[in-house]
Amino acid sequence: MAGKYQNYPEYRDSRLDWIGYVPKHWDLVPLRAVLKFRNEKNDPIKTKEVLSLSIAHGVTKYSEEGRGGNKKKDDLSAYKVAYPNDIVMNSMNIIVGAVGVSKYYGAISPVYYALFTKDESALLSYYALIFQNSGFQRELIRFGKGILIKISDMGKMNTIRMKVSQDDLKVMYFPKPPIEEQKKIANFLDHKTTKIDILIEKQQQLIKLLKEKRQAVISHAVTKGLNPNAPMCDSGVEWLGQIPKHWNVKRLKYICDVQTGSRDTVNAVDDGEYPFFVRSQTVERINSMAFDCEAVLTAGDGAGVGKVYHYINGPFDFHQRVYEL
Repeated sequence: MAGKYQNYPEYRDSRLDWIGYVPKHWDLVPLRAVLKFRNEKNDPIKTKEVLSLSIAHGVTKYSEEGRGGNKKKDDLSAYKVAYPNDIVMNSMNIIVGAVGVSKYYGAISPVYYALFTKDESALLSYYALIFQNSGFQRELIRFGKGILIKISDMGKMNTIRMKVSQDDLKVMYFPKPPIEEQKKIANFLDHKTTKIDILIEKQQQLIKLLKEKRQAVISHAVTKGLNPNAPMCDSGVEWLGQIPKHWNVKRLKYICDVQTGSRDTVNAVDDGEYPFFVRSQTVERINSMAFDCEAVLTAGDGAGVGKVYHYINGPFDFHQRVYEL
């Protein structure tokens, strides 16, 4: 895609690892030169509309379903206030992109920051996008104070609760193009990301349909067989309905043994020798072995809705609330 656009006449080294080279006419300024923290207290109570923030949904009203974000506190006077077009960020999760632009006036958690542009030379939507830059997020790690960073095999950072202070953010250097270029960049990214989001949504819908078709094919094959011309009869089982006439119907207990495991999640180890089946689609590891055979496993509290299902042929162990057939 870069080939479609002409390079700037001259570049210079920003001397910042996460930025690299920038067009020569761009400025490099600390955050405090373009954005200001809004530390307005909600005391006395100015608004009862609590705002939430999540990586998946950005800034939403706390009352909205599926919003994510921190749990609301009872004392709203301990909150701060955010305005429409403020950049809102979670100080504990900035490093993984917990940042969004608010459409609302409302109260925000004490651990959130609200920022606004200082003057017309800085475009808020341009700077909000910088906080989504993975290089910038990694640069913030050196300022983070808090819990643990886990980096996956793909290089993605997970399980991070590291607070970055306002003082540290204020001295972080940002690129500052002329305002007209900021607008062009923001508009370009809005257009491109919208197109990408539409493509993602279409692909997700296709995946959903394919999963439904896959399930229908499996369901039909195991309950009706492969011969569409086979004579059928009533199975006498409501959920099963008609089955091929030459098939038999038996209770599960006459086909296989059903038993539960004897282990708990505390027995799991990261580098265990054997697969350890728990009450989720995730397969943990463990150093013990309950069986070495062909088996189907499902969670006792997930079997009824098909939440958890595993097939294995080999050594394994399983959770005390997982059924092995």
